[in-house]
Amino acid sequence: MRIPEIMAVILLLTLPAMGLFAQTDLSTEEYLEPSLYHPDGLFVWDTWFLQDGDTTHVYHLQVKRPEKNVDENFMQQKEEIVNYVDETDKATFEGTIGHATSKDLLKWTRKPTALFRSDAGKVVGAQKAYDDDILFTGCAVKHEGLYYLFYAGNSRRQVQGQKRGMQTICLATSTDGIHFKKHPKNPLFAPDPNRYYTYPDPPAPFKHHARSGTDCRDILVIKDPSGKGWLGYVVMRRKGFDDAFHSACIVLCRSDNLVDWEVGDPVCTPNRFNCFEVPDVFKLGPKWYMLAMTGDIYGQSDRWADKDISLGIIVFQADSAYGPFLEVKDNLLLSSSSSNGQGASARTVERNGERLLFYTHSEVSTGRGRLNWPEKLIPRPQGGLDPVYWQGVNDAFIAPVDADPIDLTSDQSGFKLIKVGQWTRKDSTYMITATIDLFTAQGGGFALGRIDSTSPFLLAQIDCAA
Repeated sequence: MRIPEIMAVILLLTLPAMGLFAQTDLSTEEYLEPSLYHPDGLFVWDTWFLQDGDTTHVYHLQVKRPEKNVDENFMQQKEEIVNYVDETDKATFEGTIGHATSKDLLKWTRKPTALFRSDAGKVVGAQKAYDDDILFTGCAVKHEGLYYLFYAGNSRRQVQGQKRGMQTICLATSTDGIHFKKHPKNPLFAPDPNRYYTYPDPPAPFKHHARSGTDCRDILVIKDPSGKGWLGYVVMRRKGFDDAFHSACIVLCRSDNLVDWEVGDPVCTPNRFNCFEVPDVFKLGPKWYMLAMTGDIYGQSDRWADKDISLGIIVFQADSAYGPFLEVKDNLLLSSSSSNGQGASARTVERNGERLLFYTHSEVSTGRGRLNWPEKLIPRPQGGLDPVYWQGVNDAFIAPVDADPIDLTSDQSGFKLIKVGQWTRKDSTYMITATIDLFTAQGGGFALGRIDSTSPFLLAQIDCAA
């Protein structure tokens, strides 16, 4: 059958020699960055969003890019906010929280860095600082004219001669969404040691963020649907060494004022993962959904039916915001078969009645890179979610540009490439149109990407079914 013309707007990397899997060595050509947002000189890491009228705020973890020096404005701001001494020390850039805004979710304007960690060894009151290590993921809400920026504070403690990690949920507030001040009640809360793993407990043999330390991070705050206060969903780990590799859970916490919190019971306990990250919770249609990231990088294995998968964003579903959130049958929203964490740290924002998904376009093995373009989420009738193309991408770009055609023909193994088109234009955007004829096949499509000697990655893949 003939599939009607499929439209897709693709941002080609403004590179020469672009095409469908074009095996071209670009090592001698000028490298121009794609327009996937990152602050100059910095990687984007985990992201979270706040819709404020027609402006979307993204707050994000950021770390220094190895190939560039951080720009002078960042350095000057750092010196103004904290007593910064050694500007060659990469550790001072780890885990700051960046900020940008957008009107269309595609073109972002960088704002001043929202938050820095405390100086190493700093004493707050009578105790060591609660956030003198890398700042971890949180969320942002606006209430009665005040912006609340939640984050996870990290610090190290000596326990029986070993350095152990301590995580707590912390808060900074702002009247303009740009200039934040850490709250005097920080840290707001930590896990209940009677029910959840805390840093004095014996360490479990995990890796990465699941290393020997407290799990208390990545809070996601929403208004309580009952109209009474707020709900916070926090990554923790059930107490008990013997069951450590199945102990990851997401705990429901409650607050009347966004400052004083009560740590409650788990609302998501799949009993087969040792670590979760970056939960998101939202209502779409009649159901409530929870997203959470996990993977082999935490020291677990054999968690996926597909043995090639190493990291995934899992979908859970519930009838109410209070859970329980249960893993859907077709549970993977995004997954990566490589070790670079592609598609990691997914969070959503509701904008104009649509639920839009962002994730990190990874460039390095740690999952750090750039902010990807949004995809629209729609519920599956049988349970779960599908990410689909968002029309806003079309609306934001220029008119089509003609390019040489690329012809595909089929053989017994499927589609094969018989001609490679290569675009050398310097325009920043292209409109790609495709007409796909399906005869005996059940589906078809094409993938547009860049492959060179050092950094292959896929820009877009268009699929259709008969």
